[in-house]
Amino acid sequence: MKTILISLTFLLFSATAYSQFYLEKGDNYFYHNNFPKALNNYLKAFEENQKEYRFILMDKIAETNKRMGQLKESEKWYRKLYNAKTNSPDYMWKFAKALQGIGKYKEAQKIYLQYQKTNPPHNLGLLNAAYCDSLINWLDTSIPFSYIKNPKPFNSVEREIAPTVYKDGIVFESSRAHDLYKKPWFRSIYASRHLDYYFLPVDPTKNEWEQTPEHFTVINSRHHEGPACFSKNDEELFYTRPVPGHKYNRLHLHPLNIFYRKYENGEWTKPHKNYHFNSSLHSTGHPCLSEDGKTLFMMIDKVYGLGGSDIYYSFKEKD
Repeated sequence: MKTILISLTFLLFSATAYSQFYLEKGDNYFYHNNFPKALNNYLKAFEENQKEYRFILMDKIAETNKRMGQLKESEKWYRKLYNAKTNSPDYMWKFAKALQGIGKYKEAQKIYLQYQKTNPPHNLGLLNAAYCDSLINWLDTSIPFSYIKNPKPFNSVEREIAPTVYKDGIVFESSRAHDLYKKPWFRSIYASRHLDYYFLPVDPTKNEWEQTPEHFTVINSRHHEGPACFSKNDEELFYTRPVPGHKYNRLHLHPLNIFYRKYENGEWTKPHKNYHFNSSLHSTGHPCLSEDGKTLFMMIDKVYGLGGSDIYYSFKEKD
């Protein structure tokens, strides 16, 4: 009998030790943005010991899936956390955000209202519930749209994102292969190429996109390019690009900044980024200019925001 108890104790200790080993290993991979390996280790830790680190691991697995863009899988794990009835406002909030992220707005609205009843020091639950309600109403409204018959020039086997209107066509980002710059494969766990901008003219008489996208060399460089926007007259350009940042725990951070260029005397001016909203300590990007050109909206992930990345705006005081 004594031997059996000793054996069981040893097995339980081994399971806990292995679980902690995989948990710490997963945290190290997560910290270095290697999310697939982090997820693999978190799952191993969860299989080894579902008691001591159960809720912590479920949260980490859900968050890692979200970072990898696997939103449905993330929602599945946050649902498990919610159903476990931990009564944690943090898990409740994350579950609501996960539901919202995959378009389950009615259920997300319900969870946001439950979250607000936990008496947080703000009204974010009510605000997000109202936002979900507006999305539900918007989806129920019939909105006229124009159907593009031939979207093939946009799409490739790589990524295409951030379309914006420019002159008689569309400027968009793509990581498709090209030889304009000899960019190597971006050395990350995803092994994807850098993003560059392309311009695709449109024939308004046919409502078709027939030409081959051209390199938009005004923005493109040897680095990643981020979302951009143009003024109403197409003579002012704001765009996103990474810049050298500070060093943190042996890691060199590269936050995003917004750059500005203007079309004058038949050419684009040099990039300018000396604005109060840019910083080497946080990212600023995704610019969007108002129709009158006097207000610039942007994404900033600085500390003391409402959480993660927030939307800010800046007024133009002078030319």
